[in-house]
Amino acid sequence: MAFLKEAEFEEALIKLLSERGWEKEVLKNYTEEQLIQNWADILYDNNMGIDRLNGQRLTSGEMQ
Repeated sequence: MAFLKEAEFEEALIKLLSERGWEKEVLKNYTEEQLIQNWADILYDNNMGIDRLNGQRLTSGEMQ
């Protein structure tokens, strides 16, 4: 699907996320640092196997 305006893309994304179980109340005004840390936590949780991150968290430099 092609979008001609950014607003159209945003509306479609919000609609899709809402249909897939996301709630508007979950999205808050977090800082960039908090969002990066959240993403680091997700990566760690999903890749902590011995053949991946081997129990080691990514450093802030690696996340940047």
